[in-house]
Amino acid sequence: MLVTGPSLRDARQDALVVRYSANDEDVEKAIVSLTSQRVGGGTKTSLVDLGVDGVRGWQMHVGRLDRTFLRGPDHVLVVVPSRQAGAYARELQSGRLTVGPHDGQAAIALRAVKPTTWPFVPAGVIELRARVLLLSDDGTDTFVEADCADAATARIVAKQLEDRFQAAFPAKANGGPAIDTQSEGRTAKAHVRFAKDELESLLDFLGTWSDVEKSQ
Repeated sequence: MLVTGPSLRDARQDALVVRYSANDEDVEKAIVSLTSQRVGGGTKTSLVDLGVDGVRGWQMHVGRLDRTFLRGPDHVLVVVPSRQAGAYARELQSGRLTVGPHDGQAAIALRAVKPTTWPFVPAGVIELRARVLLLSDDGTDTFVEADCADAATARIVAKQLEDRFQAAFPAKANGGPAIDTQSEGRTAKAHVRFAKDELESLLDFLGTWSDVEKSQ
């Protein structure tokens, strides 16, 4: 998974690139399922023709937010601002968006100081660091470290991170992401492992991001 754009703090202009190993038809069904579940909340979805061979697109309107899901060749899904969908579709077709880090390297790495405006981050976090690593089985390892003012706060934040990850990725009949949290001194730590069949949970989380952007 790769996030690209001018700002991770203001994601309105960012694009999310996701590699997947599932069947293309299953991925398209997951997109339609995600968007159709949100129709009652004011979402409108439509299949769009971008004029780029091998790339399919679904445009989704959530309030003032306008996003397009692009499904291209080589098992790559991209979520982009709709006004930039054509340019991203051409990049996707050319294969330039599929170049990513090797196994064990960080696909995403971020650092945020006093991330008080991010609803997912518990109160009391002074600095947040996160890394997403690609695995050879098409899964990912996500590592989060949250520095706090003291050890007592770190213990509370670790438990809150566990609760929030479990709420964002609830267990299903076939299991769910493996979540482990702990605190070491004044740092809360979380490790979340996603198997290759967790695409649906990931798409659900993208819908949560849309809600956050809508409220800003």
